[in-house]
Amino acid sequence: IYSYYRKKIAKWATHYFACSEAAARWMFPNSILDANKSKIIYNGIDIERFAFDEKARDEIRQEYSLNGKYVLAHTGRFLDQKNHRFIIEIFRDVKKKCPEAKLMLLGTGDLLDEIKKIVTNYNLEDDVLFMGVRSDVNKFLCAADCFLMPSLYEGLPVAAVEAECSGLPCIFSDCITSEVALTNNVTFLS
Repeated sequence: IYSYYRKKIAKWATHYFACSEAAARWMFPNSILDANKSKIIYNGIDIERFAFDEKARDEIRQEYSLNGKYVLAHTGRFLDQKNHRFIIEIFRDVKKKCPEAKLMLLGTGDLLDEIKKIVTNYNLEDDVLFMGVRSDVNKFLCAADCFLMPSLYEGLPVAAVEAECSGLPCIFSDCITSEVALTNNVTFLS
């Protein structure tokens, strides 16, 4: 469906907007890009809402028994694109070096049950917290120590911007556009 309609964009559209250069290259034909007809409008967030909040950190860490733990976090739909299988592999290795580590996964999606089975197979069910869809993601980001996003592809992910705003060190896949690096707390890895 994407492929079919992408071919129609140049014919039907009157304006061409994308959230990043990579998203524009994916969405629009070269004729649009070469003519500088596309406009980048970066994803934005409420920075006051996502700014670090010590009180929120303490509240979530207390509620979920995370005091004294090294907490990794990820927010995103449970889809192949987000690479949750790899997140669990990463966390499994982290646990070997840091037995007190915990992983918070926020979101839901088609692969949720599969990821829960992988967590159980690795005997990590006491250390991986499935938080579901939350309206208070900002508080959970404050409670974390590091944010992971090993996506296989992204435009300019809002979740990454939110994590950066909260002051978290962020480890992103090098498949995510470098335009998302808004702070010096970002590392891109393959």
